[in-house]
Amino acid sequence: MKENIAGRLAGAFLQSKLTPLVMMAALAVGAWTVATMPSEEEPQIIVPLADLYLPLPGATPHEVENRVLVPLENVLSGIEGVEYVYSHAEPGFGLVTVRYEVGLDMEESLVKLYSTLMKNMDRMPPGLMFPLVKTVTIDDVPFFTATLFGGGLDGGELRRVADEVRVELSSLPDVRDVQVTGGQPREIRVELDPERLATYGIDPLRVAQRLAAENVEGESGTFTADDRVVRVTAGAFLADAGDVENVVLDVRNGALVQVRDVARVLDGPAEVTNYGSSPVSVRAGYPTSS
Repeated sequence: MKENIAGRLAGAFLQSKLTPLVMMAALAVGAWTVATMPSEEEPQIIVPLADLYLPLPGATPHEVENRVLVPLENVLSGIEGVEYVYSHAEPGFGLVTVRYEVGLDMEESLVKLYSTLMKNMDRMPPGLMFPLVKTVTIDDVPFFTATLFGGGLDGGELRRVADEVRVELSSLPDVRDVQVTGGQPREIRVELDPERLATYGIDPLRVAQRLAAENVEGESGTFTADDRVVRVTAGAFLADAGDVENVVLDVRNGALVQVRDVARVLDGPAEVTNYGSSPVSVRAGYPTSS
């Protein structure tokens, strides 16, 4: 029977006395490689990734896409090492995510990104400031996520339970950050009454300025007493609806005009923005890199 090249080569190895020696040498090299090869329980994979936040107030998503995102995508795609560029447009806001090839140096990749942005800022539309660049690393991926739902609780009540869970998880060792998403967070909402504002001659901007001025806390100084350093603070943050209602807006005919006189103040869950099923998630972990 006629043999081909593969058959003759296999026959030569089967009959050769060197075949066992070659096999033993291969096994020895494999065992030596396994014993000396460095290994990690959780190897760190470097994937340079950055999010660019691009505010453009007053622009529609279509304008943001065509005036900001499309030109920026073309520019960023030309950077050496960039593998993917993603973008997302919203009213008055755009988001661009730049992902480099796996294994590239993070600092060098960011330098290239900033350099390209600075060189092409003159091509951006008026009203767009220099984008906020936020890096994303493998440590920003949570290793634990808990979802709260049901129990007869609405989005606001679930959010309060999730905030309590967040406090407990934040106290655990090796936990850098805990985030809560979903539901309606607590907010103090001021609903202005146009008729009362007109009666007192106060405009909404005045109300906003007074609330911002009162919602501050500053350090006035320190003094020493009984071998202790005492810190003195002035002012306090607005903690509840009562504090907001008592903010003084003006004085008319010897009487104080307060927020309660021109608005209704509500302390509770924020307004609903999503009427679908919206469970509350607690994303915990973000372990600190060693």
